[in-house]
Amino acid sequence: MEDILKYALNFLLGGLTLAGEIWASESGSGRAAAFIATLPIFTIVTTMMVYYTGGPEVCKNYLLGMIWFTPAWLLCIA
Repeated sequence: MEDILKYALNFLLGGLTLAGEIWASESGSGRAAAFIATLPIFTIVTTMMVYYTGGPEVCKNYLLGMIWFTPAWLLCIA
């Protein structure tokens, strides 16, 4: 039963994020949609959820992957 609650929470948080981005885009504010998509709070929440569901080793791997991915992401937006 606990697994179902974890997946439900992940589904709700992801759905709310996506709904906020779509709402901002449809209202004609692409900048607001991009801002919502890149809010640092989502990185923090995702890290906490990865830690809670996978444990410290999985979270460490996730954060190391994020560190490796960040320079490439910065090059893409530059």
